Amino acid sequence: MATAPDADELWRFSLAVYAAPGVAAHCLDLQERWGADVNVALALAWAGASGRGRLAAADIARLDRSAAPLRDNVVGALRTARRWLKPYAQGRETPHLARLRAGIKELEIEAERCVQAALAAALAERGASDAAARRLDAALANLDGYLRHLGADAQPGPLAAAVAAWIRAH
Repeated sequence: MATAPDADELWRFSLAVYAAPGVAAHCLDLQERWGADVNVALALAWAGASGRGRLAAADIARLDRSAAPLRDNVVGALRTARRWLKPYAQGRETPHLARLRAGIKELEIEAERCVQAALAAALAERGASDAAARRLDAALANLDGYLRHLGADAQPGPLAAAVAAWIRAH
């Protein structure tokens, strides 16, 4: 089965934004300190940046819940295994352990792409209609709404700057 165009668009957006200076570290901090799902945060930013508008708190909570099964049962398990292997392999690194860890990392990334496909499908009903001038405001409002949903005392920081740059480029 082919991937929906929106899922591919969300994935490309996520790769571009995540690669911007400071974004990966900021997202990982949100993940570690506040339990944020980086894929949900990126999907919410993409919803605004792509013209799908601002999401209400209930929509943000629904989107977060829609990511939970794959996040909790697959992505989280793979991340735990990969992280556990890193210190375990120190001092006993073998080609087999290195391949195992690399393989788990590949599976983790593929699982995250599956989460994003599910998020894109959940957002598909929204369609892109917002004017370009409102897209940054919507993206930042969605990110702020997600941080409030998590109870996080944090700011979008470098993520906001990367989203703004993406919007200017597109």
